[in-house]
Amino acid sequence: MTDPFSPWPLSGVVRLAPLAGETTMSFVNRLASRYNVTVTGLLSAMAGPGVRGLWGKGCLVGEVFLAPAVRRQLASLCQVPESHLSRALPSWNEGADAKANGDQPNVRFASGSTVPAVMLGCRLCTAARTGAACSARLYSRLRSRICIRHQCWSLDSLALDRVTLVEGQVSLAGLPEVIRAHQRLLPLLRRRDSCENAFAVARAVVTSWWDEGRRDEVIWPARLGRVCAHFPEAEVAVLARDVVTYPEAVAVTAILCDQLWRQRVLEDTHGQMPHTLAEVPRLLTELARRLGRPWLVEQLASSSAGALFAWVRACVRRERGAVPEEDVWAVPVAHRPRGLAAQLRELRLQHADSAPVGGRPSRAEQAYQVGLAHARSYAARHGHLAVPKYGRHEGFALGS
Repeated sequence: MTDPFSPWPLSGVVRLAPLAGETTMSFVNRLASRYNVTVTGLLSAMAGPGVRGLWGKGCLVGEVFLAPAVRRQLASLCQVPESHLSRALPSWNEGADAKANGDQPNVRFASGSTVPAVMLGCRLCTAARTGAACSARLYSRLRSRICIRHQCWSLDSLALDRVTLVEGQVSLAGLPEVIRAHQRLLPLLRRRDSCENAFAVARAVVTSWWDEGRRDEVIWPARLGRVCAHFPEAEVAVLARDVVTYPEAVAVTAILCDQLWRQRVLEDTHGQMPHTLAEVPRLLTELARRLGRPWLVEQLASSSAGALFAWVRACVRRERGAVPEEDVWAVPVAHRPRGLAAQLRELRLQHADSAPVGGRPSRAEQAYQVGLAHARSYAARHGHLAVPKYGRHEGFALGS
């Protein structure tokens, strides 16, 4: 007897359950491995021989979107109800445009650079839940970034088109403060709806401090030294950024999502738009205390830009009723952390260009480097790249 929705006899079907938060591509890949076929071969058996778009292992960082008929066949093949697959796989019901009759099999692929951030699930947890030594890719979630049981941090699977730049896990055995920070964060995630949004703001704040390389900072360099063995020497400062700054990001999150501190910001500013962070002294003092960096008060006081300053001003605007609550947690584009994939590509291009292959760079390349240097200098001074539409701004001329 055969299932009308399955290309294989039911007697040969194996049950394969999805992992919570897993990408559909990862699940399909694990299912194909159980049947000892390729992903393209498995989907071609369901959607027809026209399935194309998979080249190499790097594509697994991307996503696959399935039409209803293919989803039904896949559910039948893995012997898991569609309702369960829909709950476990975030993209299960998304993306694929069914053909004219609404029921014809159809498959659409998306490269890793065009889908939300994906990370490698904890290998030991995956093995325990699947009963096999295999890897699974999950959509990046704050609460599952760290596996406390196995003391590991999952890196985002950074992708450029179909090429995976880097992915993997970092042991946190030598970083107990990162584990403790995550243990403090988990209750906040459960109790406060704004916690994840607050973490996004906090991450932008501490990342800007990391990029500035403050001369008084001694905690991060020491922590970086304990984690550097897990990364290529030339790329450690990029890849380790989020791991090293995580305890501070959690500490800042706890302050930002606390209604008491929002109220104190309003009291210190008297409901008026601040011009610098010096106008919220209690907030700066509390940040310095919780982070164990007393010098932060002085260094932040004169700041009139950056994610923290934008958050303070948004709190005031929210109190006035000028903006909705979600605007309090909106990190301005100019203050968002640079993507690690972009930084890695730039770093590798710099290394590739460090050994000249003969000849001078073209005038276009020279002009690009000059403009890039101007932009970096301006961003370092002002914390953003916004300039007036006309004229000059503090010595930086438009088009210079």
